[in-house]
Amino acid sequence: MTRQRSHLLRPTLALLAGAGLLVGCSDAKEKATEQVMEEIIEQNGGGNVDVELGDDGEIVGIETDDGTMTIGGGSLPDAWPTDVPSYEGGRIISSQSFDTNGEVLLMVSYEVDDAPAAAADSMKAALEAAGFTIDSSGSTEDGSGGGFWSVTGTRGNQTLSVAVVGSATDPTMMQLSLSIKPEA
Repeated sequence: MTRQRSHLLRPTLALLAGAGLLVGCSDAKEKATEQVMEEIIEQNGGGNVDVELGDDGEIVGIETDDGTMTIGGGSLPDAWPTDVPSYEGGRIISSQSFDTNGEVLLMVSYEVDDAPAAAADSMKAALEAAGFTIDSSGSTEDGSGGGFWSVTGTRGNQTLSVAVVGSATDPTMMQLSLSIKPEA
């Protein structure tokens, strides 16, 4: 996949996946909807595309000549390594899995009960305990317990990035992004 094509394709895939516009499709409607979505993606530089819809009509998978994307909710992606930390006690809102030419990108979105700083500190400690080297970490706080926190760690061919955002009045949200490069 060329860098420009990937740049255009991923937002298109995410837009279609996140839309959740389809509910209760019959088989005929499902096939027609899949075909329309495939054509939209293909027209936006996606090459040959296969869209798979779940029973509730939401997109659960997209496969192109360059890779696959699987979308789910409520659990970690199937490909999440058991020795890579995830957030304990958070509610998984969505998860996505991309496989492009052997590089895997796994993303998990959480809603957590902990304050944003505590959630970020917990993930940083979990990364270090799992043998990840912390490459960067930082925060921008708003003075009332809210703001944005991030931490990124690397272990071998794996890079885990954590982003946490929250406020004193809104739920804390966390995004884990795990990149797994092919081993040389």
